[in-house]
Amino acid sequence: MDQPQFSPPQTETKPQTQKAPASPVAIVSFVLSLVGTVFFIIVIALIISRTQGKNLFSSINTFEKYIAVMFSLFLVSFFCFLASLITGAVSLKTESKLGFAGLIISAIEVIPSIIFSMACGLTQSITSLGTVML
Repeated sequence: MDQPQFSPPQTETKPQTQKAPASPVAIVSFVLSLVGTVFFIIVIALIISRTQGKNLFSSINTFEKYIAVMFSLFLVSFFCFLASLITGAVSLKTESKLGFAGLIISAIEVIPSIIFSMACGLTQSITSLGTVML
């Protein structure tokens, strides 16, 4: 008896892969890490300009104001990184690459941000203590 022979299909069919849309939590994590990075870069630019004798903001005319601005910018940067770390960790449940990128950026920059903000805070308290004692 003749049995029908199996013949492979003429065209190769590729499995349909759809890209999963980016998670909103991952997008928020990435944006927060970028905002924190911008604030961090602004403070670094302030420090560099101050060491070269220039002033980026004309309204900052005393050392106390300068330290207060740096402290506030570092704190904003730190809390952006902290929020990005939390949202990035939440977005890892959906295995989003964008959330992982935000998590990595924040993890790298959260430590220097908190160290610099603590240093600026201590400097602010030391300078205000020095002005009170004089």
